[in-house]
Amino acid sequence: FKMVQLNCNGLRGKIDELACFMHDNGVLVAALQETKLTMRSNLAAKDNFSVLRCDRDRDKGGGLAFIVHNSVSFRPVTLPPSQSLDPFIEQQAIVIKLGHSEVTLINVYIPPHSSCEPGYKPSIEHLLSIPDSIIMGDLNAHHDLWFSRLDGDTRGEMLAEQIDASQHGVVNEDVPTRVTAHTLSSPDVTIAHESLLTSLNWHTEITLGSDHVPIVIELECSATVSLRSDNRVFVNFNKADWERFTQLTESKFAARYLPTDVFTGEKTFVNVLTRAKARCIPAGRIKFVTPNFPSEAARLAHERDEIRKHNPDDLNLKVFNEKISSLVNEHKRKKWRETLDKADIHNNHKLWKIIKGMTKPGPPKNNSMITFNGIACDNSKRCADLFNALFFEKPGKKSALNRVVRRRLKKLNMDPEDAPTISIDEVKDAIRRMKPSKAFGPDGLSPIMLKHLGPLGLNYLTFIINCSLATLSIPDSWKRAKVIPIPKPGKPTDQGGSYRPISLLSPLSKVMELTLLPWLKRSFVLAEHQHGFRESRSTTTALQILHKQISDGLNQRKPCLRSILVALDLSKAFDTVPLDILLEIILSTSLHTQIKRWLHGYLSGRLTCVEFRGVCSQTRVLRQGVPQGGVLSPLLFNLYMSLLPTPPPCLTTVSYADDVSVLSTGGNIFKMTRELNDYLSVLSAWFTDRGLRLSVEKSSATLFTTWTKEVNTILDVQIGDNLLPTVKNPKILGIHFDPLLVFNTHVKNVDSTIKKRNNVLKALAGSTWGKDKETIVGSYKALGRSVLSYGCAVWSPQIADTHWKRLQTSQNAALRIASGCHKMSHQDHLHQECMMLPVKEHNMLLSTQALLAMHGENHPNHALLGQDVPPRHVRKNILALTDDVTHLLPPDKSSIDREQYKSGLKELHTAHVERTLTSYAPNRVLRCEPPPVSKEELALPRETRCVLAQLRSGWCRRLNSYLHRLDPEVDDKCPDCGHTPHDVGHLFVCPQNPNPSRLDVADLWLRPRETAKFLSLDCGC
Repeated sequence: FKMVQLNCNGLRGKIDELACFMHDNGVLVAALQETKLTMRSNLAAKDNFSVLRCDRDRDKGGGLAFIVHNSVSFRPVTLPPSQSLDPFIEQQAIVIKLGHSEVTLINVYIPPHSSCEPGYKPSIEHLLSIPDSIIMGDLNAHHDLWFSRLDGDTRGEMLAEQIDASQHGVVNEDVPTRVTAHTLSSPDVTIAHESLLTSLNWHTEITLGSDHVPIVIELECSATVSLRSDNRVFVNFNKADWERFTQLTESKFAARYLPTDVFTGEKTFVNVLTRAKARCIPAGRIKFVTPNFPSEAARLAHERDEIRKHNPDDLNLKVFNEKISSLVNEHKRKKWRETLDKADIHNNHKLWKIIKGMTKPGPPKNNSMITFNGIACDNSKRCADLFNALFFEKPGKKSALNRVVRRRLKKLNMDPEDAPTISIDEVKDAIRRMKPSKAFGPDGLSPIMLKHLGPLGLNYLTFIINCSLATLSIPDSWKRAKVIPIPKPGKPTDQGGSYRPISLLSPLSKVMELTLLPWLKRSFVLAEHQHGFRESRSTTTALQILHKQISDGLNQRKPCLRSILVALDLSKAFDTVPLDILLEIILSTSLHTQIKRWLHGYLSGRLTCVEFRGVCSQTRVLRQGVPQGGVLSPLLFNLYMSLLPTPPPCLTTVSYADDVSVLSTGGNIFKMTRELNDYLSVLSAWFTDRGLRLSVEKSSATLFTTWTKEVNTILDVQIGDNLLPTVKNPKILGIHFDPLLVFNTHVKNVDSTIKKRNNVLKALAGSTWGKDKETIVGSYKALGRSVLSYGCAVWSPQIADTHWKRLQTSQNAALRIASGCHKMSHQDHLHQECMMLPVKEHNMLLSTQALLAMHGENHPNHALLGQDVPPRHVRKNILALTDDVTHLLPPDKSSIDREQYKSGLKELHTAHVERTLTSYAPNRVLRCEPPPVSKEELALPRETRCVLAQLRSGWCRRLNSYLHRLDPEVDDKCPDCGHTPHDVGHLFVCPQNPNPSRLDVADLWLRPRETAKFLSLDCGC
């Protein structure tokens, strides 16, 4: 088992060479010191390796990292602190699995004397107390115990005494670990527990671009661990021959009779599609990927190492390292640009795959051990079983109600002739409405395959569905779920509780559910307070009810009415619904008898199997919970929650799926608290009786007031004997509220998110390379503006101008990336170039459109329009925009129909856009409103388009007028004729221009290709 220890003196530019070294030499673990990374530093992930970093917060010095090959099972561990709580020592540790034994690898760095306070005395006694451990680090200490070349080091003497007094020993040999032009020394020390000392071999290598040399440590052990790739496979749907797939399936169905039962038909259907998949959809094993280190850089590295062996003082060593770093960086830039060239706005799959890789962390490596209840597990099969037990509770005994429900179902009149009939058009429409997912269900089929069925395949599937409904027979694969554990964002991936289950169901069962969905919608009566998974309802409609009541209370005459909002959190609500109670509720509805009986069979006896790292767990039987990932599940859960106890008139209840909010408004906080506590006790008892668990720790209570002295009030809101946490800034359905209802926190969080996502845009394009403007703008609309506009009808009417300016600044940064313009460019020019509305105008447009929609008679917020207008307007809500939609309403201001709503949307959009365009300042270059940019510019290279956009803004590095603004020492005059000022207009009239033309500044918009040629720019020809 090979390891390497190295003070890399900066990891970012050396990680490719280091990964190549590890691959070529069979090194499985690298312990690195002085990575010089901070918590804000990005480091590209390396294929087949896991990187575990321990960075300093801000200081770029120091820093530790482990690089572990995927073949090695490991888990990070927390080391005990030193007795003196040493602020200077940096430490990191992992435990690796070697057969049936475990070894702790400790990575440590102690800064040099100059970086520590005078009299600093480091101690590693707490590390030396760990059994079966290997300590690798740069101690910046010297002593004869590790053959140091420097004498008289007090730190070295102190550490040597600590080592001598422990059960550890030094592994170093009489070889220097740091080689500089004038000094040979050994500050890098390897220390091992006495149980491992005789099994270690230690030597150095003269390679890699650091003044410290890599130390290779070999541990002799009975377990065999070698470099290998993981066993992942791929299915390339992008290269699928769908035409042949349809022909093959149609020919097979044409040669078969319709089945006599559901089970035979389902098995035949799956076999036909599976065989066609094998012949028409490419698949294979993912190739082993070697580190990305270019051959020219490898050649220079070999020359550098040879020179270093013979003459460590050679001055050319630094030059070689700089050349190698330059070659590696250029190679990575080239690869990145090649990747971007394959993805654009017309190739959404590749583009969004790239963006997803930059915005979301990748899947955890297959070698990380997972800890369940404090016990680490490295066996994939065992992990899968533990995940299955974690996600789904052990089924309990069947209740007496279950037997009652079964008897009632048997008494229902059952007539197969009376069963609902599903037409082939309904099946075809259900498949059309399915997402084209490529994930395989437990039967080996994916939804995208069903979208390429021919008429005979659709007819065969329709017969299976009708046969299942008539005979109440359900194939086993339809009741089986394949569950994939996915790490939660920002959670440690070595903890089992950091994962959430993603259930993959059979696509055939989803088609069946989609065909039955209209029947259930017509038969189920839901409560008015429910907004989740319902047509014409959303998180915004739920939030509007809460925000309107809170703001109306704060707008009353002094003393205003306070509000208390309680947000309740249900733990695993979808997974804990008792099926007997749910089926009893279904029996009480007007749903067709045959569908009731079919739902009983579909929901009962469901099976789950967790697939983790390519290994499946044992099957687990479920007796509670609606199917995760099912089409009917949200509606069934809504039906279950529709019987939520009705609150008293003084309280308002709003729910969105399993998120329940209770709001009280009044003048007496004590009285409101008492009323809330009374209702919450009723709710808690109802949840308990219904098998749902209320999480008090994750629930919250918030007071809304205009009196700043009350902001810090701790509310006495309780559920039973448990006090709910008082939270100032609760996140309700994606919106951060605050006690003063001014949305400061929400704006701050949105702005922070936009800035992070702007970094993704920077990686997609620069001013001289990258994707075109349209692709960047489209990416920003999806990544950034979607965050800016979420729930804007709730918070946009209230936020202050300073908040608008803050958000607008972030959008300006994104538009500068897209257009390539400089920071000095006017905001109006950026929006004209990218054809986008400013943030405030866009959000106000969406808000007024939402207000217009509220005038629909069936809109869930329609009742808010008839409420009394408060006497003050210190807190604005959506009704503050009423004047903007009044002209679109009927004379009596009654409700509007769908056609009026559609025409009103168009009119509002047109009016907002025209008003915004007329408000723009005249263009700096034209001194008037600019014309649209000609579409012929789309064919020009990115760099040329950026220069033209800069010239249209009036600020470009080709102009001395711009350079003079940056540096007054630069003369603002033409370098050819000496004319002042040297601005955009002068480029077209300079008498010294060798290529005189009739073009003028307006042609920067009207004839960009000719203008680019005139300015000697690359036209891509």
